[in-house]
Amino acid sequence: MAVAEKNILDRAGKYNLSELNIISYQQVDNEPRFIDIKGITLTLSITEDIFSNNIMGSIIVYDTQDIRTLLPITGLERLSFKFNTPGLPGYDMSEKTGVPFQIYKVDSVRKDEQNDVGQFYKIYFCSPEMYYNQMATVSRAYSGPIENAVVDIVRQKKYLNSKKPLFVESSATNAKYVIPSLKPYSTINFLSKQTI
Repeated sequence: MAVAEKNILDRAGKYNLSELNIISYQQVDNEPRFIDIKGITLTLSITEDIFSNNIMGSIIVYDTQDIRTLLPITGLERLSFKFNTPGLPGYDMSEKTGVPFQIYKVDSVRKDEQNDVGQFYKIYFCSPEMYYNQMATVSRAYSGPIENAVVDIVRQKKYLNSKKPLFVESSATNAKYVIPSLKPYSTINFLSKQTI
């Protein structure tokens, strides 16, 4: 029997999923509670778009233990995973070495007609910055180079609280802007249009 090589891309759409966990907001012995859902996952879909500020995705699972009520999934959970296309680095959104996604919705719950305890449902997740963007507003004045304002919005805990690498280019714009209660993404988009 032939063994598939994980590091060789031998067919279209091949990927390696090495980790897939839901991280609960509840803690056990001062450590977050993890539930491995790799074994019950049917599909994993990730959307990355140059016209969107976020990475979003969904997972369809077949659950026979009712994890969504045992954990429970309330909207404060995160999704940790590692996957890659063979030969490429891929995504590391794990708890220890990356930035986990935020779970924001469980939908499309459907009972399995052949099994009384089985159910299908869809777990939606997004970049943590999208989650923070929905909760925060920017109401302040920024003066000086616009890139300093963008770094402030991206890094500050009360705005986007991003831990991801950020690459910033210098601009020639040195002005003062008053932001009148806009969402962080709207503020960044506004400032980017003013930049020279």
